[in-house]
Amino acid sequence: MTTVSVRALCKKYGRSLALDHLDLDLAPGVTGLLGPHGAGKSTLLRCLATTLAPDTGTVRALGLDPADSRQRTALRRRLGYLPQNPGF
Repeated sequence: MTTVSVRALCKKYGRSLALDHLDLDLAPGVTGLLGPHGAGKSTLLRCLATTLAPDTGTVRALGLDPADSRQRTALRRRLGYLPQNPGF
């Protein structure tokens, strides 16, 4: 069973491509996400946290599809997300 499944995820900021057809499956447990500045880590996490919609591709987390508004709400109830600079 996977807790997170990402297929062909793409996200652009203007002309800058942050995620280019990313495929990813994560099993239950502790997962770390490492990469250089500008690699798309924060963009991926924002897509998973439903605070940013991908341009194309699909995301499923905990068996839920955030593209569906009811499932997105259910996912948000089960998910915590705290960005590095929350802007409080």
